[in-house]
Amino acid sequence: MRSWTNLRRLLSYAGDARGQYISGIVGIGLVNLGVNALFAEALALFTKGLMQEDSHGLLLSVVLFVGIGLFATVAILLVGRALVSGASRTERHLRSAFFTVVSRIPLATLERYDPGDIQSRLGNDVAAIGQFYAQTMQLLSNLMIGGLGSIALALIIDWRSGLLITSAASVLFLITVPLLGPLKRHAKAAQSKKAEVLGQTGQMTRGSFIVRSFNLQDWVLQRFAGSSLAQRHEGLLLGWYDALRSFTDNMGNVVSLVLIAYGARRVAIEPAFLPRLAALIQLVDEVTMFFSQLSSLLTDLQVKLASAVRVLELLDEPPEPVRLPRPPLVGESRAGPGLSVNDLSFAYRTQEDAALQSISFSVAAGHRAAFVGPSGGGKSTLFKLILGLYRPRRGTITVDGHSIYDHELSVWRSQFAYVPQNAFVFSDTVYANIVGGMPDPGAEKVERAAHAANAHDFIMQLPNGYQTVLQELGQNLSGGQKQRIAIARALLQDAPVLLLDEATASLDAESEHEVQEALQNLMQGRTTLVIAHRLSTIQDADTIYYLEGGQLVEQGTHRDLMAHTDGPYRRLVETGLKATSPPPAS
Repeated sequence: MRSWTNLRRLLSYAGDARGQYISGIVGIGLVNLGVNALFAEALALFTKGLMQEDSHGLLLSVVLFVGIGLFATVAILLVGRALVSGASRTERHLRSAFFTVVSRIPLATLERYDPGDIQSRLGNDVAAIGQFYAQTMQLLSNLMIGGLGSIALALIIDWRSGLLITSAASVLFLITVPLLGPLKRHAKAAQSKKAEVLGQTGQMTRGSFIVRSFNLQDWVLQRFAGSSLAQRHEGLLLGWYDALRSFTDNMGNVVSLVLIAYGARRVAIEPAFLPRLAALIQLVDEVTMFFSQLSSLLTDLQVKLASAVRVLELLDEPPEPVRLPRPPLVGESRAGPGLSVNDLSFAYRTQEDAALQSISFSVAAGHRAAFVGPSGGGKSTLFKLILGLYRPRRGTITVDGHSIYDHELSVWRSQFAYVPQNAFVFSDTVYANIVGGMPDPGAEKVERAAHAANAHDFIMQLPNGYQTVLQELGQNLSGGQKQRIAIARALLQDAPVLLLDEATASLDAESEHEVQEALQNLMQGRTTLVIAHRLSTIQDADTIYYLEGGQLVEQGTHRDLMAHTDGPYRRLVETGLKATSPPPAS
């Protein structure tokens, strides 16, 4: 039942190609049946003409053969074109639906999937489903229309012969039925192992710097060899069961021999049966093919549905809600200018302990708040909650008195400009990366933002200036250059609230100076929340919040917190926070 449901869902993606696709699929079956029936009639006519030495009948049969050949050529061209076009458009619809779902599912859901696995589903699995649209459905049409039609014709021509070849051919199908379960199981396992291998390849490529820096090549190769061996094992098992199933396909000639032996005996007793025998010989291949390829079709369906399950599993993930549902609130929200967080709590699905517990604070409009504390204290999680990327267990967030639950998430996020620790750039032009999907404000405003971000000069030194196409992940830029492009993007957004997540953490001294200057321009007149590890970045903040274990432990100005002799902030400053920038990387 589930397989049938998945099959119907795959066909539902035809969309506006439905009419073209159905006409191609049904047309293939009807043409196949028509050609087979006409050839059987022509063979019977030809045989009868030979027996009766009827030159008129022989000529008519020859003309019929030629006409059938011309008809088949034109008809197959037309229906084949409709099938290929409809299948291609249907696959495109499925691929677009998959990409759309991945772009809209909640971040917490997306983080459960390995990026390599998602790429494998979009690439290998959708491609396998594309073969289902173009090939498997064509085979299904030929079998159900051409095969069942040929069985009916054989029974009409001679019911005893029809029953004989149908019974003999059905044995081939019964032999292969026990193979279908293992084929489905190993097909799914093979696809999963292939995705695992692709995922490790992607990790090795993206983490090549770390792999080489820590001499991890042997370890990475061992992991890859293990996954590759597992993929090979599943592939061999799948091939073995498929070979057993293919063996039965080659037994189809036995059915023809059975018919010929039976027909020879009938002709010896009843010579007039010979024309009908000729017609039946034309049909026997189609009847045999129906049963032998029925097993092939079911096998192929199991393989394709194994890919379909992986694709549909992700397509079934619910999208991010337009608005966050309002959780139980404790206390009143602090409505007022600036940003307020009240009794905010959150826990990851994979952790028993809460990542944030009853966090409350306010940042006045135009003021700057800094968040410090040990790794894992909840700082980055807090920023993701503020952006609406995670759903809180409890509590609320307001900007200028308006709650996150009162806005659509797209509207809510437009109030924030976010600069992460490692800026992300797309494989597109510098200009497109700065505009970042917003309505194009024109070259003058883009360059003004780049100037304020200290990015204009290095951009103009690139081969094509603002039209230079950046490599994937910005590999042709330094870390500082990517950060300044991200800052230019944030400046162009002109959002009232700024979130800086250790924006200078991985930069050398020279790059940090350029970025810090750009950040000062960006922070002017904006409510700013900053996560930082540099003392120089946070000591001038209006309020510093110390987070540890998901709890707000301490808050105040730098001077106030340093006055606490045994306070956690003072200990962090004295032992952990860097007062100056690190030396430039050599």
